[in-house]
Amino acid sequence: MLQNLRLRHWRGDIGGDATRFPAAPHVPGIAARAAIAGTAKNRHYFGGARPAAPPLLRELATGWAPKRNSTMKITRIESTELVIPWLDRVSEPMSAHMSGAERTFVYRFLTDDGIVGVGEGGDCRGNLEKYIGRHPAELLMGPDPEPVQEAIYDILGKSLGVPAYRLIGQKCRDRVEAAFWSIDMSPQQAAAEALAAVGGGYFVHKLKVRPWEDFIEQAERIFAVVPAGYRLRPDFNGHRYSDYFTVDRMLDFARALERYMDRIDYFEGPINDRNLSGLAFLRSSAGLRISLHADPEWAALCCRHDACDYFQIGGPLATAVKVAHLAEATGHRAVAVELAGGGAGAGINTVWAVHLAAALPNATRAVDTVPDLRVASVIADPLKPKAGFFAVPEDPGLGVELDEEVLRRFRTGDPVVVGD
Repeated sequence: MLQNLRLRHWRGDIGGDATRFPAAPHVPGIAARAAIAGTAKNRHYFGGARPAAPPLLRELATGWAPKRNSTMKITRIESTELVIPWLDRVSEPMSAHMSGAERTFVYRFLTDDGIVGVGEGGDCRGNLEKYIGRHPAELLMGPDPEPVQEAIYDILGKSLGVPAYRLIGQKCRDRVEAAFWSIDMSPQQAAAEALAAVGGGYFVHKLKVRPWEDFIEQAERIFAVVPAGYRLRPDFNGHRYSDYFTVDRMLDFARALERYMDRIDYFEGPINDRNLSGLAFLRSSAGLRISLHADPEWAALCCRHDACDYFQIGGPLATAVKVAHLAEATGHRAVAVELAGGGAGAGINTVWAVHLAAALPNATRAVDTVPDLRVASVIADPLKPKAGFFAVPEDPGLGVELDEEVLRRFRTGDPVVVGD
């Protein structure tokens, strides 16, 4: 089929130029879904009110809780800046294309009754004062950065004696599929990383694809050295390179790799994600499976125009949950949890991603937030996949303990303290 596609109508494709493409296919039932979306019960799927908290949290927020927790407050926040180097085998490409990402921060949120919640990620130090004196339950399903969310759910889970996923929703699965993560690199390096991924227990591999590397050779070299069940997830970041990653080029990739297409997990962001008609064409005419990043409003348009099969979710929990619910409600689309940093994590954000995926019914695609590219993890017992899957933690909160020796070894100075 791909050999016979007529491409002349698609020449000159540029991201977002819908005039070069026919109208996207009609999605059956969209009017009915739009009517449903307008009801108060469902409005949060389409960017309105934040999602309702699970029953356990509604009870907590409305006053039910052990007496000692009813007035619990955040009293102190400690921020520790770390520089944890990359492993030697990936140091060159990571340093070249993610300069400065060796730097990360670990946060400890302390409450007046002695509970400590931890989080990891970017620099939030300038915005921490506003959390002092707050009850952690006030911050549920909020717009806060990922490290703050991690610490809040860690505190509340420990307070109630339940794992963090239980504060997001019902448990949907005991295991969460894991995807390895690689920055853009030469075909030879990509194949070597694929072998490292297999050795680490991964069977899905997210690879950053860039105009300056030969994607076809990367894919061929990877598939030549990995087991038959290994799946590749190319991430093009097409919105950044829309002059290069066009509809025509994606069709060229699909033709060249046609014998491997059942081993391509999906194409992430293949072209400019504002080009809905081009995305719909790639799905309907070339059979490409596509995943996109989108906020709730844009996700609704993507669903309406059949522009993708899946969504990548992350960032503030309220936004991630809205997109996941919307994806499920408008065609049973699956989602993949992808938190900030991807493969640049240091342990905690992988655990948070697994908790989130465990509680969302349609989070069935492999999470690609991994801790495997640094020389050390900030947690004492980092999650490692077995036969391609992470086990969902069952201890209260996030279920992690910080590795104090790693923090002492790689910190750049004394912790910065806000509060008492």
